[in-house]
Amino acid sequence: MHLLPTSLAKLADVSDARDSTRFSLSSVHLRVHGDNTFIAEATDSKRVLRVTGPCLADPNEFPSANVPNFDAAPNSGMEALIPASGWREVFSRATKITKSNRKPEIAGVAVKIGKDATTFGAVDTFAAKTMCETVRHIEGRYPPIADVMGQCQKNNRLAFAADPVLLAELLRAMMPLIDEGTQRVEFLVGDKPGKPVLVKGFNPSLSVEGLIMPLAAGEPDEKEEAEESPEVTALEKRLGLVTAERDGLQVERDQFVQAAIEKGAEVTELRSRLAAREDRIAELLRTIDTIQHNARGLVDDRDRLQAENARLASRSATLSEALNHPGTVRPAPVSTRPLSRRERLQGV
Repeated sequence: MHLLPTSLAKLADVSDARDSTRFSLSSVHLRVHGDNTFIAEATDSKRVLRVTGPCLADPNEFPSANVPNFDAAPNSGMEALIPASGWREVFSRATKITKSNRKPEIAGVAVKIGKDATTFGAVDTFAAKTMCETVRHIEGRYPPIADVMGQCQKNNRLAFAADPVLLAELLRAMMPLIDEGTQRVEFLVGDKPGKPVLVKGFNPSLSVEGLIMPLAAGEPDEKEEAEESPEVTALEKRLGLVTAERDGLQVERDQFVQAAIEKGAEVTELRSRLAAREDRIAELLRTIDTIQHNARGLVDDRDRLQAENARLASRSATLSEALNHPGTVRPAPVSTRPLSRRERLQGV
């Protein structure tokens, strides 16, 4: 389980409404790590929003017992593609529930990633409000945003910092004046720090321009940068390869952890099934013993009945001889009383 900030809700607004043929873009890509950190990212192939960092608090401090059904949710996964619509809905609900909370362990969204779905939980211990929602994952692949980000940072040569609210308001004011077919703006950054940044909007019939003051200079020095030596270039290339290898090993590690968790669940299930079959075998053996015992009793009854039939046959033969030769054989007196079962079995 991991605790994420509710401010991640806006990631869903950057995702695409439809998937491309190669990647699942209508989702938010979430990855959590064993060191209680996370990566959350979204893209529509034209813009990217990526947030990484530590989780809000120790997951053991989240009062999961106060959230019905949350403890029972599966927690075997480390990575998921979560539909943007589901992400937007659960984070919107969690924001309303936790808005009055100040403690970090209850101020965010608790997340449990399972094999096929992710469960989100939130709680307000003062107002006794809770949320437990499960969102099924999207199947498919996600674009390698980490690689693209790494290349952009490596190749960056010019930058400026601006107030996001002022920049957004300037662009919003320029939008009606920009050609609808292109929706294009350009940022022209000066060669000295602290100079205004020129924003030009494309319009074939109008000149649409704006300025915004940077918060910090992009270039640290007025002097032209010296050309990088071959050694520096080789080191940068080596650093890029090592970074890519590290990211790949981290992904493999997370995959191995997830596979180990899944295999552990499979072993537990197989042990349970084996124990059930052993109980069934023991029950069948007891049934077989009972049947064999009953069979031996039936054999004994059959033998006694056969002996009784033989005795009765002998007696019948004697009586027949006496009837055929009354002067030579004197039949024994026959009782008219019917024989009991014990007398019949004892041959009386």
